[in-house]
Amino acid sequence: MSAPSLAKLTRAIEELERTVAVNRYSDADRLALKSELEAQIQRIDELRQRL
Repeated sequence: MSAPSLAKLTRAIEELERTVAVNRYSDADRLALKSELEAQIQRIDELRQRL
């Protein structure tokens, strides 16, 4: 992964943190967000293992 890609990932995570901090989610939305986040974490972990 290139340095620019890591910088983009860092910015995306920071934006997600800000968004989660200021928004209220229904239980269904919260569950959907957690599920999608877990899927993305899995993808990142698979990439990390290939390095």
